[in-house]
Amino acid sequence: MSGRELAGLACKVLGLFLVMQGVNLLSNAVYLYISVPVMETDILPAVLYPLGYLVSGVLLWVLAGQVAALMVRGRQDGDGGEAVSAEELQRLAFSVLGLYFAGNALPKLVRVVTNIYAADRWMPGTPAVYVRDLAGVITELLIGIGCFFGARGLVNLLRFLRQAGPGMKG
Repeated sequence: MSGRELAGLACKVLGLFLVMQGVNLLSNAVYLYISVPVMETDILPAVLYPLGYLVSGVLLWVLAGQVAALMVRGRQDGDGGEAVSAEELQRLAFSVLGLYFAGNALPKLVRVVTNIYAADRWMPGTPAVYVRDLAGVITELLIGIGCFFGARGLVNLLRFLRQAGPGMKG
């Protein structure tokens, strides 16, 4: 299996995971909305969060080939059927980890923005807790993007740290 095929498979598995997360959260939101009819809240904020997972997962599944091409970019033999090196596996792992962080952060970002909008309608001013949540979600998204696009640099850093030590000559 080539690096590109492995990356595409990892994207599809991660997409399926995100879809399952979305289905689980959506069923919980619908159950809560049905079982507590006295709630004076819109169902839209409760449904947007799981829909973010569903959309992210479906897009990752559908665009797995294009995302895999980004993951193995810069590699001359990325399309062949040769064995994948340990360094290539590490790059793919960091890229998939970055996709996971970004895919996990996007629905949370939708939820926090929706909550800020809803809270601003009922209470003037944005509560500090939403600003804190927004900062955490944006940090997670940036770490995910950094892991995805900086996978080669992270592998080089990991190799350098493994070689570093008391016997290192500078």
